[in-house]
Amino acid sequence: MLRSGPGGEDRPIAGVRHAPAVASRQGLPPLALLCAGLLPAGVTAPARAEDQLTPVLASVLATPAAAPMGDGRWVLPYELVLTNVTAVPQTLESLQVLDPARSAGPLLTLSGAALSGNLQLPGAHGTTVLGPGQSAVLLINASFGSREALPQRLIHRLTVSNAGGVPDLPRRSDEEVAPAVVDRREPVVLAAPLRGDRWVAAASCCNSYHRRSVLPVNGARHLAQRFAIDWIQLEPGNQLAKGDPSLNSSYPQFGREALAVAEATVVHVQDGLPEGRPGTFAPGVTAANADGNSVVLDLGAGRFALYAHLQPGSLRVKVGDRVRRGQVLGLVGNSGNSDAAHLHFHVMDGPSPLASNGLPYGIDRFEVTGRAVSSTDLDAELRTPLKPVPVLPVPGPSLRRNQLPTDLQVVRFLP
Repeated sequence: MLRSGPGGEDRPIAGVRHAPAVASRQGLPPLALLCAGLLPAGVTAPARAEDQLTPVLASVLATPAAAPMGDGRWVLPYELVLTNVTAVPQTLESLQVLDPARSAGPLLTLSGAALSGNLQLPGAHGTTVLGPGQSAVLLINASFGSREALPQRLIHRLTVSNAGGVPDLPRRSDEEVAPAVVDRREPVVLAAPLRGDRWVAAASCCNSYHRRSVLPVNGARHLAQRFAIDWIQLEPGNQLAKGDPSLNSSYPQFGREALAVAEATVVHVQDGLPEGRPGTFAPGVTAANADGNSVVLDLGAGRFALYAHLQPGSLRVKVGDRVRRGQVLGLVGNSGNSDAAHLHFHVMDGPSPLASNGLPYGIDRFEVTGRAVSSTDLDAELRTPLKPVPVLPVPGPSLRRNQLPTDLQVVRFLP
């Protein structure tokens, strides 16, 4: 940190409030004289916006892009990286998400518990205080009734405060930060990665462990799992397993065929990693093997699809293969960073499952048959897998087209 910055221990910042006003043209540089001479008589140059100290810097982690959700909403999930660049603690009081093209007030306001609950600060929970030099990631979820209602641009008004007593640093600041352009392209529409019914979209967008998996990879923050889903199948009686729960084969999704969601090219294959034991995470998991036995497809147009945690020896493709929609890639397993058989699927903007940015997508046809009741995205329920999972019914099967199933929706994939 520069010691002369706001909150530093040295002199006040030169040039911010102590710069003398210019009283005549005598001391102006030639370029300024030239520009001044171009103004018509009686016309003065427009006033430049006053410089503002911004003790907390902010930027978007990645270009915001919206997903069409299975409940009819369009959700715009994105993240701000916040950094306190001063030598004193700064308290985040509120954040407003604004559309510069409209004057009807903020699209979203976060404060209090809504702010602290969405702030990822390493080593701390439930706080909105950034220590000197600290950075945090703020998760933002803005919802809209239609694609047409999505903004084209965003700006953020961040209100921060400190205890005061620091020269040149206001005790309270209202900052306009992190301007961003919204990616308004239509999300890619894909076939389902599985067949059958009673599939639970566990940890889907937008407030799950997937969404909170911002990882430092190759020198930068990435959130490849922003729109990821862990697909888990229920038994006909809504149990998660039948028989001995310590065996992978007792779980109905184990061994199901994972299907290509589009015509694509295989760009990554990993095989040979052992199955884990249900209820425990395998030791020795690293960034290189966290996805277990896996396949990455190049869908074209800068989009890639990851299939993770497949059974060892079940992969039926190799790098360079062209696959067709519906082709079997492998079998659902429990390899890698996994404690229960499931298919982890997400779409991203690069071939690396970790060093990429998660992208929205929709599934072309599925029916919503219910919603599982769980406060932990089925993590707690997997500890008692023989007990039925509560499922809220829906009034008759509900057909969805080109949407992303919402968290814990129970769906039937249609051919």
